[in-house]
Amino acid sequence: MGKRLLRQRLTKIRKTMNTGNSWNDSSQGSSHIIQALGTGRRNSRKKWVPLIFLLLFSAYVIYGSRDELLAHYYAGEYTEMKELIVFFFPLLFLLLQFKKIYKRAKFGDTPLVMNPFPAVIGQTLSGHVEINKNSEGLQFSSELVLMKQIEVYETEAAETRVEMIWKMPVNVVQERAMIGVRLLLKADIPLNKPPSQSPYSDNYYFWQLAVFSHDKSFRRKWNVPVAVADEYS
Repeated sequence: MGKRLLRQRLTKIRKTMNTGNSWNDSSQGSSHIIQALGTGRRNSRKKWVPLIFLLLFSAYVIYGSRDELLAHYYAGEYTEMKELIVFFFPLLFLLLQFKKIYKRAKFGDTPLVMNPFPAVIGQTLSGHVEINKNSEGLQFSSELVLMKQIEVYETEAAETRVEMIWKMPVNVVQERAMIGVRLLLKADIPLNKPPSQSPYSDNYYFWQLAVFSHDKSFRRKWNVPVAVADEYS
């Protein structure tokens, strides 16, 4: 039990140090522009770390089985070279990453510009997104989703779960921009929903805005700040 409590406290300290996750600390009053999730360069670099570990593990397995592999190769027993299956996972990871990179490059940067910022419970969330590449002929829809992150300490290691609590459609008005299209987004946030909460706690609510094309080729998400009216009156 003592170890579990220690791990919980260390987890909370780590969250407190990670100030980049809180819109209230870094974004309030400084910028109405929110980058789409998964499109930042720093985020992309982190996703390549698992590939390095997969490649190192594959190289370790192949090196340890090199004599057997060479024997099967010279004997023409290619179906017996089962150790090579370890390369399947790095190749699969590479294909998935290249697919994501292609989609990001295909449509370019698509920041969300919010006005007002932040949105307020009981009032209207509004903003726009411009898509400057390959948007001709696409039709778009949007939804606003209330999520909850929960940390469960069933074992000594904490497990993080994200649950969808509620969602609603967002009104989308599509108009031509100087380059590509501009999507005007608007949704009325109900009074009976919780605002965005600090990610420093074990359990907290947060809001996501999703925009997607009807043919599924385009899909972007943004974490959007939603506050209580009293805080910004």
